[in-house]
Amino acid sequence: MIKNFSELLEKVKGSMKKIVVVSAHQETALSAAVEARKKEIAESILIGDSKAISQIIDELGDDPTKFEIIDEKDISKAISIAASLIRDGEAHVILKGKVDTTTLMRGILSKEAGLRTGRLLSDVFVFEYPEKKSESKFILMSDGGVVLNPTLEQKVEIIRNAVEVAKKLGIEVPKVALLSATEIVIDELKSTTDAVKIKQMNQSGEITGCVIDGPLALDLAISEESAIEKGVKSDVAGKADILIVPNIESGNILGKSLTYFAGYKIGHVIIGAKTPILIPSRSDKMEAKLNSIALGVLMVM
Repeated sequence: MIKNFSELLEKVKGSMKKIVVVSAHQETALSAAVEARKKEIAESILIGDSKAISQIIDELGDDPTKFEIIDEKDISKAISIAASLIRDGEAHVILKGKVDTTTLMRGILSKEAGLRTGRLLSDVFVFEYPEKKSESKFILMSDGGVVLNPTLEQKVEIIRNAVEVAKKLGIEVPKVALLSATEIVIDELKSTTDAVKIKQMNQSGEITGCVIDGPLALDLAISEESAIEKGVKSDVAGKADILIVPNIESGNILGKSLTYFAGYKIGHVIIGAKTPILIPSRSDKMEAKLNSIALGVLMVM
């Protein structure tokens, strides 16, 4: 089982998959692409303002001629080129550069792009949780990036996508916590009633490959001490591998809190299209984008 990003980077070393970066004239995205090449994780095809791309790579201390650069400043056309590279098997993962997520996803999901599979797309956020002073573990969270206010059926698909990533990380039977504000079922609180139904689907065999419990407050999901204190007995409470949030707002806030308040190492990947899509925030540091590249590469290995 891969427990941290150092182990993940080592796992994907030597794979040298092709990453296509859309609107690549952005320093942290290019810095991650340069580092991925140095670490023998991935080669990059860089689409955007070629002059700006070359200048940034030069300032980063690398040689622009070592990279395939496609000069296309128009964002729509850059997305179209990226999609065609994926369809033709010339690239394996898409990374967001200097383009907003909505614009990128609209282009990638268009009929013309041809990258839809019929599955729901969702963002799987992965963070390195310091469970003990000497040890860490991966915890996954979804969906804080794509599905605004998921229905019960969409939550099931979000779980399946997250489980797929967890299994790639070596978590054989992921423990899934359905988060809410409380472990008590309240009719007026949809996250609690949905949690009960999804848990029953897991117990009846409709959702397989994982163990699901909920509703659970965040403390109950990750803290065994809290579970003991509150008298909650569960195979998931205090041991969750995957946290499923009620909506994009709670997921986005939780993800940014883990990044900016806790300072945890993070990465994330969108699952459900014909290729992994990486949408780290444009303000994310290079390390987070490199971690996301490693996750994307892992998903296509």
